[in-house]
Amino acid sequence: MAALACPAPGARRAPLAVRPLRPAPRPPEGLLDAAWASLRAAVAAAFGEEEPAPGAREEAYRLVETLCLNGQAASLARRLSEECTARARARLRLLAPAAAAPPGSGAELLERLQGAWAGHCRAMLGISEVFLYLNQTHLRGHPEGAARCLEERGTQIFRQCLAELPEVQERAVLLVLDLIDSQRRGQEDAAGPSPAPYVSMLLRLGIYEDCLEPGLVRRTAEFYRVESEELLGRTRAPAYLLHCERRLNEEQARCAEDLEGRSAAAVLAAAREELWGRHCGRVLEADLGGLVAQGGLENLGRLHRLCGQVGTLPLLCKSWGASIRCAGAAVLAVGDDPEESKNAIPGLVSLRAKLFGIVDEAFQGCSTFRLATKAALEELLGRAPQNRPAKLLARYLDEVLRGERGREEVDAIIAGAIGIFSHLAAKDAFEAFFRKDLARRLLHPRGLRRAPSLQ
Repeated sequence: MAALACPAPGARRAPLAVRPLRPAPRPPEGLLDAAWASLRAAVAAAFGEEEPAPGAREEAYRLVETLCLNGQAASLARRLSEECTARARARLRLLAPAAAAPPGSGAELLERLQGAWAGHCRAMLGISEVFLYLNQTHLRGHPEGAARCLEERGTQIFRQCLAELPEVQERAVLLVLDLIDSQRRGQEDAAGPSPAPYVSMLLRLGIYEDCLEPGLVRRTAEFYRVESEELLGRTRAPAYLLHCERRLNEEQARCAEDLEGRSAAAVLAAAREELWGRHCGRVLEADLGGLVAQGGLENLGRLHRLCGQVGTLPLLCKSWGASIRCAGAAVLAVGDDPEESKNAIPGLVSLRAKLFGIVDEAFQGCSTFRLATKAALEELLGRAPQNRPAKLLARYLDEVLRGERGREEVDAIIAGAIGIFSHLAAKDAFEAFFRKDLARRLLHPRGLRRAPSLQ
């Protein structure tokens, strides 16, 4: 193998020749114009306006590739966008007469708009397949990936063309809101239209938040404002509470099913405020005492949940304390006659057990309501004149201990009495009365029952 010849030391080297780069080949003149007739036919076929010739799609695909390789991608994308815009604009303008129909009619507008949108989406899908090379080379910077670039551009085109016809867009939004109100009134036929596909269309077009959502929240508030005023005038609290809970559950389900979970927070907040927030004080003032007297845990639990949802638990707690004082005052409103007053302490024991049962079951053991119940009972017993609760409690225990009850029954009665004793402020007064009665029992263990005086 021959050795490589190396230049001798000091030999002169030949200078390097620098030649200019060859200019990029220019595309033939009129290449895009010559190919556009076939490509325009492919666009028309995608929109369903022409029947594609055999092999037209493959030919169009090769033309797109050739144009992109010859530096015509930007011009091709611009011309394709203009062609799709013109076709979408022409289709939407056909809907203007339906949008101008008088109120109460024109429901066909939604169906025709949905059809135009569905047809536009199908067309852009077919165009994306034919112009796939354009997507991959010129438009691939889209964050969703190259395969959806033209589809996204198609959505922008349809939205822009719809914005050029505000009467169509506004009427379509109003019709969707009418469908939702019809659902609320129970007027939707089993085979009637659902707002879900129209809402989905507005979401994809990106006009839901700006156009539909504000009107939806406003119409929700107006609907339930009228309904609540009508019902409160002829419905008792238990039925109205049940109605509020049912309506809010319906709205939550509607937001999940028809609105794809959008606007749920705003819609439910508007419904809660109109159904319950505005009327909470009125209902509590008029009916809370009756609800407590009935002791319906389901209704009181519903009341607690609704107040928690609209932030009126402090108002409920205040009304709760007032209702306790009112109910307890009725129990203590007895005369000096022993036969008349002997049921006062059992009544208080029963009331106390019921109140704490309500707090544990209906109010979910809320510590705030437990403290409010304790404070209300203490205030109730402390307001009574001349240590009356202490005297009644001592007399009651004296009667129990003098009786012929069994041990288990006596233990249960004493446990209830201890609960009342825990709320007494005048514990020293009770001790004095109890000592006096104890002394009498010790002196006369089998004596006749006396009729002690409250003097």
